[in-house]
Amino acid sequence: MIDCPGVLSFYHSFVKDEYIFTFFPLYNYGSCYDLLSSEFHHGLPIQLVAVVIRSTILALEYLHDFGIIHRAVKASHILLNSCGNVCLSGLSYSLLLPKENQIAYDYPKHAVQMLPWVSPEILQQNVKGYTYLTDIYSLGITIFELVSGTVPFHGMKPTEILLQKLCGVVPQFPDYSKSLDSQSDIVISQSSLDGFENDTEYTTAAPILQKHKRIKHLHQLVDACLQLDPSARPSAYQLHYCLYIRHVKRKQKEKDFPSFTTMLNPLEPVTKFIPADGSYLESNSPTIVSNEAWLFPS
Repeated sequence: MIDCPGVLSFYHSFVKDEYIFTFFPLYNYGSCYDLLSSEFHHGLPIQLVAVVIRSTILALEYLHDFGIIHRAVKASHILLNSCGNVCLSGLSYSLLLPKENQIAYDYPKHAVQMLPWVSPEILQQNVKGYTYLTDIYSLGITIFELVSGTVPFHGMKPTEILLQKLCGVVPQFPDYSKSLDSQSDIVISQSSLDGFENDTEYTTAAPILQKHKRIKHLHQLVDACLQLDPSARPSAYQLHYCLYIRHVKRKQKEKDFPSFTTMLNPLEPVTKFIPADGSYLESNSPTIVSNEAWLFPS
């Protein structure tokens, strides 16, 4: 049984007529996709992105330890609430790896709908199959989505996306410049991101990189996640202990670290629900306060 704060659980489910009804915990800010669609069209606040990335990595580490591939990591499957909790949902798309070789060959039925997030090795459909490292690729695409507000390969035809992925094309952030026009402006650093490639500091990089040193480490993390060769990608465990995530963990412990309510201002969390009869229930109603649950049809 899955028991992890960062993975969506359910309280109870039952069948009525031809429907399955399930009680889920209430995440009153909705999903990251909801936030991007409603207010943060150009990307979530960078501090919030950092918290979401760390929580998602911890959730994936937990699932992978149980031999489960999520197969649907994306902004719409990452939920938030006003208590500062981040939760990974979408487990209906997951797959339990066989214990023998830990390799999957099943082609997901939802692959076409989730093409921008699907890893190249799934699309290749060859005898090599795929492993839990497919989730790491999806994580890289999701980080891009959270930071920029745009899904990579957006607006492209499915065949174009397929070719881009199989050729190893890596989406680049708008402010991520790797121009080598001025070699004198490039300084090679001996520091590394805990096992990732040695990073290169660009003194003439875009202003956001000059202002936020950690953005460089975030770019490096994304590049590592989006490697065409799955074996070149870090595991969730390795990401958990990389420099960027360790920095996020330290920042979260600081007393002045902003709350979700502050970071998501002017958005407000859901406080009431309007049933079909037009009446409404406050979020502190005894009907749902005991477990912060609401009834959702699956």
